[in-house]
Amino acid sequence: MEHIDRREVLLGSGAASGALLLGRGFASAAETREQLIPWADQPPPVPPPAQAVVKTLTPWENLDSWITPDDKFFGVGHYEWPAIDAATWRLDVVGQVDSPHTYTLNDLKARPRQEVTFTLECSGDNGLPFLTSAIGNAKWAGASVADVLGAAKAKGGAKEVVFFGTDRGDEVLRPGTHPSLRFPNISRAACRLRMQ
Repeated sequence: MEHIDRREVLLGSGAASGALLLGRGFASAAETREQLIPWADQPPPVPPPAQAVVKTLTPWENLDSWITPDDKFFGVGHYEWPAIDAATWRLDVVGQVDSPHTYTLNDLKARPRQEVTFTLECSGDNGLPFLTSAIGNAKWAGASVADVLGAAKAKGGAKEVVFFGTDRGDEVLRPGTHPSLRFPNISRAACRLRMQ
């Protein structure tokens, strides 16, 4: 009869016990079915008057990737959802610049492409009971704004950039503002960037 070392017995029985426990663990995990439990504080549905303005508010628990898919990315259009003709669309870079430029979409696509993964959130997110999930992660790509502005040669007194979109309506910056100080036909999506 061969001599069996006590250490070998302990190691062997420990390995067998571990395998038995792992086997049971895997079997029970395979038998269980995962179930997603939705958040208890679900927002109310978007009311009819706002359904033409707010689109695709995807509950977070319905997302399964870091990048928000296009068909689940939120949209807010305060005035309209304009149809844009790529062949006639133009970007005018004007104002406090020495070299005003007009670009077609193809002009911008021909410039060096930059990509950035970035989170975009509506400034009104959670501002209304139904307005939640107005946020998404995307990989944005296109011409560099800094390069486009550099080509226009901003003058020394220029301090900010204002973007005007295709959707337009009247905006009052502050209630009670004199009509001469209002901005008619300004895009609600207009944003300002501080120039460095």
